[in-house]
Amino acid sequence: MTNALKNLSIKRKVTLVTMTTSCAALVVASSLFSVYDYVTARRALVREAMTMADIVGGNSTAALSFDDKDAASEILWRLRGQESIRTAVLFDSVGQTFTSFVTPGWPNADCEGVAGARFTSTGLVVRRPITFGGDRIGSICVQSDLSALEARLHGYGLILAVVLLASSLTALLLAARLQRLISGPILRLGETTRRVSNEPYPNAALARRASPKGAVSRFTLPPTDAEP
Repeated sequence: MTNALKNLSIKRKVTLVTMTTSCAALVVASSLFSVYDYVTARRALVREAMTMADIVGGNSTAALSFDDKDAASEILWRLRGQESIRTAVLFDSVGQTFTSFVTPGWPNADCEGVAGARFTSTGLVVRRPITFGGDRIGSICVQSDLSALEARLHGYGLILAVVLLASSLTALLLAARLQRLISGPILRLGETTRRVSNEPYPNAALARRASPKGAVSRFTLPPTDAEP
């Protein structure tokens, strides 16, 4: 590969350096932005799931207080309207399952040991306490899939590919124009050097080229000792 680069012309080397630098800078900047966007999206997903769990838990206080499983099931099933919610479980004050629902094809939510939020291989598990009058009367556990996060990442990846392609083409066009400013003088200098090297009197040729247009270069010999 090194030999191939050495054999490239100056124009192609300038274009290659410009393209490589531009693409590398764009990839690094896009990667950092992608990481920031991914972390932000995960936090937003956790906040959304916690908010839904708190709302449903607050509406379930009466059902838990009066041991009304039918009412609790009706309240819990309202979460099925959320496409991302796959599993929801209501626990009583001693940690026993009060009522639950599971989307067909999805495993039961692993709520053991969860205090707040935890990401798993299949989704996000959130567990929130349910209190009434200052006393804890139960808890709710909600499992959400990562479809929204995955769709966001896929969309961002597509946008990144389009931006990278457009930026590469733009950098190529700019490099093709700007490389003339760099390679032009170098190529002219090389051409001048070749011409001078082929002339019988290089010093005289350089003097003629350095003289103003239309002027004749004059050379004076250094004074010699006067004749006796």
